[in-house]
Amino acid sequence: MVTAIVLSGGGAHGDFEVGALKFLYQKGIRPNIVCGTSVGAINGVKLAEGEWYSGRRTDYSWGLVGLEKIWRSLRFNTDMWREESWLKDIPTLKQAIAEQGPPPKQMNFPLVVRALNQLANALAGIISCPGLCIELGKLKDAFAKNPPPRSVYNLEPIRQKLSNPALLQPNEVSNSGIKLRLATVSLESGELRYVTEKGRVIAKNPITGVQGDFTGGQPVSLVDGVLASADIPGIFLPIKLNIENYVDGGIRDQVPIQAAIDAGANEIYVILASKTSMDPKSSFDGKNIIDIAERGIMDIMTNETLQNDVYPPPSYGWGTMIKAVIKPNLEVHDFLNIDTGLIGMTIDYGYMVAFDTIQGSSQNQQRSKDLSDIICTTRKGIWDAEGRANNSGNALLRQPDPESNDMTNYDIKSMCLAINEARQKKRYLRDLIMERIGYGGNVPDNIRDYIFNWEGHFWTPGQNIDLFSIPPSPPLSPWDRWVITHPINGDQIVLWEAETKPAYTPRIMIADFSTGKLPLQIKYWENWGQANVLDGWTDAGDLQLVGDFMGLKHDQILFINTNPQGGRIMIADFSTGKPPAQVRYWENWGQDNILDGWIEKFIYQGGNFAALGHDQLFLSHWT
Repeated sequence: MVTAIVLSGGGAHGDFEVGALKFLYQKGIRPNIVCGTSVGAINGVKLAEGEWYSGRRTDYSWGLVGLEKIWRSLRFNTDMWREESWLKDIPTLKQAIAEQGPPPKQMNFPLVVRALNQLANALAGIISCPGLCIELGKLKDAFAKNPPPRSVYNLEPIRQKLSNPALLQPNEVSNSGIKLRLATVSLESGELRYVTEKGRVIAKNPITGVQGDFTGGQPVSLVDGVLASADIPGIFLPIKLNIENYVDGGIRDQVPIQAAIDAGANEIYVILASKTSMDPKSSFDGKNIIDIAERGIMDIMTNETLQNDVYPPPSYGWGTMIKAVIKPNLEVHDFLNIDTGLIGMTIDYGYMVAFDTIQGSSQNQQRSKDLSDIICTTRKGIWDAEGRANNSGNALLRQPDPESNDMTNYDIKSMCLAINEARQKKRYLRDLIMERIGYGGNVPDNIRDYIFNWEGHFWTPGQNIDLFSIPPSPPLSPWDRWVITHPINGDQIVLWEAETKPAYTPRIMIADFSTGKLPLQIKYWENWGQANVLDGWTDAGDLQLVGDFMGLKHDQILFINTNPQGGRIMIADFSTGKPPAQVRYWENWGQDNILDGWIEKFIYQGGNFAALGHDQLFLSHWT
């Protein structure tokens, strides 16, 4: 069998392809032919290097392993594209092109038609602005230059990566034995053509079926061939391949399956970076011309091209050759947005969807497939909550004076609500992962790490780095270092620093929100060195639960020491409002065997499960 892997276009959605490829390779499915369009060309040229185990080298940065490393190293949009210099002089236009106004490093840039729509709206809204004439004059001057602006952004960051020998070896691509076909379109002729692993530019006459060579003498650079395939017209500058200008192959061929067949494939695995279904829209009654054009051209027409590329008429005879079409059901981020955390979870999502498509669970396959989507969506919710917690968390680190209760500049409540949300969703994520595994569904090896650790962020986990370029605050403890009761319905928030700190620095605070306004009421405050009741109970791996375990009509904290020596269980009561906390229950390791085997790995929760009028401890093995 001659196996081809076909990779669609889709911009930043190419991270999904990486995850799907990981599963295919894990199953022993390796390509003899790689065909790609746009971001599929970027991924494809790296695959065509071949893998380290081929005997030609021992460098683990080649092929798929290296491709994943590159994707996971990306943090911002500027890691893939940058705006052209002329745009910087026209801030109104720049603002109009942006979908909204988040921090510059995280802007989402839509396609030209969306930009024009927003530009029109922006100009309509500032028509009386004194600076408008100046801005329009700058715009006119920019287009009057010789040469005039030819693009909004450039692909220089990608070019730099592809030109780095540590990231890509074009000679290895040429000599790996893997055939490569990168789809691109000539602006002059309008024809669809393919750049090969040898740098040839070829095309097949759609009428005669005869293949022509348009290389024009010297082979073209593979780097240029990749960029030509990924060059969105109007957004990026066209790429010159010999005497013609080339742009994104997705204009004519989003999924180059026919190219794989022409190259000799008889077994084809197709990976789509974007979903094939269209999201419905509300009524277009009263919509303007740009809205209508955007829906018709950018949504419906583009989707039609994709559907035709993947599901052609039966007369094409592709049916028996296509072994699988791996495609997402959801899109974690938009197709021009780069974020290190969203990339990581999309790679993991692609892996699970590929498993569902190629192999499938041994039980309840539909539910297992649904869990792939739910796990990914849950992780995005955790990622969002962690980001909100980090943004508003600097208040907690600059601790107030407990005597003054001055909380005017603090947003502890928002931070704690976000931390609590992240903790709840991580517990839910744990249950989802274990449910999928229980059905025989596969998950990436690393995904269970996110039950206990931070998702990926472009700020350093454990530090409160403001997204709007405000200098970093002191370090913020990870979400799992804080014990938090529900900060609503009359409850307070209990916060403590788990790492040992110098004496007389803040250790524990209980904040009361019952007044509904600032300043918050501090109901308990304890500094390090003021009491030793909690020493050894908040180490890494130790567990804490909140509930009325002693039937006192108010909550206590149940501590579990996972280090099998000394105290094992302690219930501490903070109701006196001053240190030390009162110990209501104490059990040493070896004193009783009821909990033996339940401490290491279990699902735990406090609640009044047995209707006793006070809380109990619920434990359940999860492995």
